[in-house]
Amino acid sequence: MAKLNRLHIHATDSQSWPIEIPSLPDLARKGAYQPRHVWGTNNLRDVQMYGAAKGISVFIEIDMPGHTASVAYAFPDLIAAFNELDWSTFAAEPLSGQLKLNSSDVHGFVGTVLDDLLPRTRPYTSLYHVGGDELNRAAYLLDDTVQSDDPRVLQPLLQKFIDNVIEASIRHGHQPIVWEEMLLDWNLTLPSAADNPPSRQTLVQVWRNSERIEEVLKRGHRVLFGDYHYWYLDCGFGVFLDPYPSGKSPPGVPYNTSGGYSSRLKKPYLDYCNPYHNWRQMYTYNPLANISADLQAGIEGGEVLMWSEQTDSSDLDSKLWPRAAAAAEVLWAGVREESMLEDATKRLGEWRERGVIDLGLGLDFPVHSTLAILRNEALEFWDWIYEDTKTDSKGTGSYTAELHILADVRVLFTADPENTKAILTTQFQDFGKGEEFHNEWQDFLGDSIFTTDGQQWHNSRQLIRPMFVREKVADLPLIETHVRKLISLMGTGDGSQVMLNKLLFRFSLDASTHFLFGHSVGSLDKEQSEFAAAFDEVQRVQSLEGRLGPLKHFRSKRSFYEGLKTMDHFIEPFITEALSMTPEELETKLSRSDTFIHALARYTRDRKVMRDQLTALLLAGRDTTAGTLSWVFLELAKNPRAVEKLRAEIKEFLGEGGRPPTYQEIKDMKYLTYVINETLRLYPVVPFNVRSALTDTTLPRGGGKDGNAPVGCPKGTVIGYSTLLMQRRRDLYPPISPSFPYDPLEWWPERWATWTPKAWNFIPFNGGPRICIGQQFAMVEMAYTIVRILQEFDQIIDYGSKRIMHVEIILTPAEGVKVGFVKSEKKAAMA
Repeated sequence: MAKLNRLHIHATDSQSWPIEIPSLPDLARKGAYQPRHVWGTNNLRDVQMYGAAKGISVFIEIDMPGHTASVAYAFPDLIAAFNELDWSTFAAEPLSGQLKLNSSDVHGFVGTVLDDLLPRTRPYTSLYHVGGDELNRAAYLLDDTVQSDDPRVLQPLLQKFIDNVIEASIRHGHQPIVWEEMLLDWNLTLPSAADNPPSRQTLVQVWRNSERIEEVLKRGHRVLFGDYHYWYLDCGFGVFLDPYPSGKSPPGVPYNTSGGYSSRLKKPYLDYCNPYHNWRQMYTYNPLANISADLQAGIEGGEVLMWSEQTDSSDLDSKLWPRAAAAAEVLWAGVREESMLEDATKRLGEWRERGVIDLGLGLDFPVHSTLAILRNEALEFWDWIYEDTKTDSKGTGSYTAELHILADVRVLFTADPENTKAILTTQFQDFGKGEEFHNEWQDFLGDSIFTTDGQQWHNSRQLIRPMFVREKVADLPLIETHVRKLISLMGTGDGSQVMLNKLLFRFSLDASTHFLFGHSVGSLDKEQSEFAAAFDEVQRVQSLEGRLGPLKHFRSKRSFYEGLKTMDHFIEPFITEALSMTPEELETKLSRSDTFIHALARYTRDRKVMRDQLTALLLAGRDTTAGTLSWVFLELAKNPRAVEKLRAEIKEFLGEGGRPPTYQEIKDMKYLTYVINETLRLYPVVPFNVRSALTDTTLPRGGGKDGNAPVGCPKGTVIGYSTLLMQRRRDLYPPISPSFPYDPLEWWPERWATWTPKAWNFIPFNGGPRICIGQQFAMVEMAYTIVRILQEFDQIIDYGSKRIMHVEIILTPAEGVKVGFVKSEKKAAMA
């Protein structure tokens, strides 16, 4: 609503330790104010997930070493000056008590807390607040490890303490924040912006005044500010503390009225901070006043602050709204002038709940996109995305939508040919798989051609390229071996129903493993293949994790790792056999029957390199072929005219005898090529792909009011692009007419006889330097398989297969391909 995108929760204090630390269960069990006021691990996760879904990063502060008296309820030996009756001597507010400064037990305790808490918060935030405010020196007179309030004694001990907390924060992937007192009052050395990369810099939060902000900036630190005179929401709302009446105190407690508490019971009844500031005062407050222009760039942002102990459901809205929104506009838009108040007042009257960004915030996107895929509605989901963002053909026509999956994660999705061209070729050096993608796929595909960038990717491609020369691509006898087995399982030719897609995946796996290892996994020889099942499960989990985003941390990957173990168990013996051969023996295998694994062994002796490249090519080789063939035969079953045309072309080239086609004959069959291209157009086998900006760059389209200007892509921006959506865009095709009656959303191989797609409108194998290295092998394998099946059968019966698309890594028919095959000699008997 206020467009504030961080929620800073001061989670513990002297009065209560409400946050559960499972490794130290007594902390919350004994230290919480009440059992019902404990934040369990699930409660914290739910709050952070809810925040993420609204575009708000929720981060935690465990204020230390002050504000920790509640620790003593569970671990009394860790706290100095606990619950002293004369609390005002030892604390800014009751209860007194602070972590001891020179105790190894305290350092161990703090390490345990952070090692437990921070990994749980990291999926949702990159920040952690170390605390460090209102540290009372007098408390250390009662610290048996120190027994001094001398700053010269305390400062080095405090430096060590804060160093340990900051290092733990950084180690767990959080940028630390500290209160200003640690730098300005205690003169601690903190990792600064001048000497450290962003991930190791310590932000300093300043709450007192602009002079303090400038001092922090001059010391080389970036600043978060929240001047309590204006931006403390509690100011003017009542007493900060329940004061003792003038001249009175609890029995046995000396009390000095010079502290001024009694003045709060007399006119003008002043609070800790006064007066109350309305939204106009917050709106016109200038947080940059008295800060020189050359230092202002060091201000990271600001906060409005509210004391939760004085807030509940009865006054929350009245404190926050609309004053937090007024402060937020200052933070986002810059200093406001009085002349702007009239316009702001009008806007305030019209304002309703407002999100941080236009669509798909937080966990809404991974949840809804995953549900769409589970419901086999991915295409409809993305059509809605572009319609809702007004980037489809009825809107700007840029087909480039900007989403924020978490508060810190900006993602672009595009189905625009110009953007795809930029990603894949004209700005190839600017975009790659990126480190995050590599890390996500590391277990499955390692450092293979599909997960790497730069020189590492180039080396992989050069390693693989020799195996896809024409001599290897045209190895039709290898394909024939497995096609014959496939046909034998497709029925006797009486039209009985078969689930063809399952057979095609088994066939493709056998052909791919034969090509790569010189030995087939033999999945067509048995109904159940342990390797095939493991391969499918690994892909399923990998695809699911890519969609779930931070939710992936809450699901088990046991089946994934078991599947990898099964796969590696199959692959390893072939690697061992290839590496056992001498270079001379490997050279003797240089022949047409040479296998990919032996070719790899001639160039590398690294087992991991071999394993990664073999797994990657197995993924590409099996799934692309089987997925596309499944769609080919689903459409052929629904289009008998296409079957007749194909069979006529096959007879024209090969006659009635049923001899196998040659490589050149396959290439020359035009209608066969039309059938495959049309299937790849309507059902591209890899429907969605992803790249990451490797440097600060732009894409040609998607920015500006009309969507036709460049759009910025800072380094690390994730860009998803979809061939499925792009190749189904009606506006990229000629209008339907008597001379071109082909609907872009219907399967018509005939369109290819008179139509040639514009460059980058049809890229089923990607394009540019990363174009699929095995595309010719895939085209030949698919074409050969279609020819041999249609030589065997002359009719395909449709058993009601639906054109429902299921998206994992590849695109497949959601309900399978239920068809039957009829041989010509069976037709008469059936009639």
